[in-house]
Amino acid sequence: MDSASDIVIGRHPVHGIVAATPRHSAAAELMLQRLGFRPVSGTPLRVLSGDDLETTHRTGEAIATLRSAGYTVTADLVCGAVPEGAAPRRLPAPAPADDPWVTRPESGETAPPPE
Repeated sequence: MDSASDIVIGRHPVHGIVAATPRHSAAAELMLQRLGFRPVSGTPLRVLSGDDLETTHRTGEAIATLRSAGYTVTADLVCGAVPEGAAPRRLPAPAPADDPWVTRPESGETAPPPE
């Protein structure tokens, strides 16, 4: 793993597209989470879920977004090159944790019905 990079993205033989943060930056972890990377239990990796075509495209967008945010990203060529000047993806603002109207698929919770 390249410890000089903030984030390393590559293809794992079992998990598919994965990312790691060699510098253990909480901010980089949050960015990966907001880009759709989910933790792999028992490892320092985060996996990008979806089918191969979708994840390849999303990986390119994630790399462009991370670099435009100032992160140093190392990615293997299997993920696909990001064209110079590619527009970064806008990240949605995170919903407050106590917002009752937000669907939280990771916990199975949904918003209450309107009254």
